[in-house]
Amino acid sequence: MIALDFTKHYALTICMILAVIIFKTHEVSAVNTNAISVFSPGGQYIMLTFDDGPHSSLTSKILDVLEQKKVKATFFVYGSKVINNKDIMLKMQSGGHEVANHGWSHTPFTKQTHDQLEKMVKQTAMVIDNSTAATFAQSTIKKTTEPSTFIRPPLGNTNTFLNDHIAKTLGL
Repeated sequence: MIALDFTKHYALTICMILAVIIFKTHEVSAVNTNAISVFSPGGQYIMLTFDDGPHSSLTSKILDVLEQKKVKATFFVYGSKVINNKDIMLKMQSGGHEVANHGWSHTPFTKQTHDQLEKMVKQTAMVIDNSTAATFAQSTIKKTTEPSTFIRPPLGNTNTFLNDHIAKTLGL
């Protein structure tokens, strides 16, 4: 069993525990090496997502479990954490996982002006793209994923006006 720090990373820890419980109690068959990007209307899907990373030790443990079980996930990452975790970013993308935008930090989108929000989302997207591009350029592993068009607001705080602004100006 993986030792976890419940005080600092509660949400990520709970997600990881649930993922480990699911993987240990249910048979998971091998899946396609690419993330699902097209969905059939009426289809049934379970999407495994993780927020607030990459975390220097927890995210690697999650990736190890996902690799062992041949399961793909989407990781919603903070731009501020990507900078110091390039090895984990490489591991995510080389494993066929999707990396998506979770903002620069944990500041709720609803507490920012449209200009601040736009700058922060673009900055995060740029750091994600630059980090993975530079890391893949220095490795023998071929990048197999495209940039994500998904964004998840920190704490889920958003509203119709922000959603419309993000969709219209940023295409997410």
